[in-house]
Amino acid sequence: MVDWHTFKYNILRYMNNQEAANEDALARFITDEYDKAMSGAEIILTKNKITSSNKWMFWKHMHDGFISAKEIPEGEGAADSIFRKAISDAAIAYWTGAIMSSKYYGRLPGHIGFIPPCVVTNPGMCSYIAPRPANNMDSSLPFVDALVDCFKRHLLTITGIHTMIRPPTPSGPYPLVWTGIK
Repeated sequence: MVDWHTFKYNILRYMNNQEAANEDALARFITDEYDKAMSGAEIILTKNKITSSNKWMFWKHMHDGFISAKEIPEGEGAADSIFRKAISDAAIAYWTGAIMSSKYYGRLPGHIGFIPPCVVTNPGMCSYIAPRPANNMDSSLPFVDALVDCFKRHLLTITGIHTMIRPPTPSGPYPLVWTGIK
């Protein structure tokens, strides 16, 4: 299960202590924290965890979006739009082509296992709706709350497929489609 409390705490601490030297540093920190948080993510139905993701693409979307949004004066809607799109695209990119573990946890009666790989077939839908944070510390909490809410909602829309084995199976393995990660 994802540890959202630690994710939120670490991002708030980082932003409130103004440790981010620039947009690149903030993008890297959020990327690393998201990747750490996702190490606990598991498929709701089968409890399988992530083994491979697109962490670099998450960072790339965050970095490019943060840089682009900074170049537009504060208060202009275009900057907020670019910022929101960057966050949404980053979350989707992270899960594009992700692979989940194929370990069988015995949670489905009558099934004896999976044939690897277990893949994410749809990286979900993500829509970050809050504005970008201002340059003062007072705005960090609403930003981080909105970020966590966005990422939580996004995980519930991710889908993928396992190939299951169920004895006796004269027709061979069959697909098991799953939706949702927590």
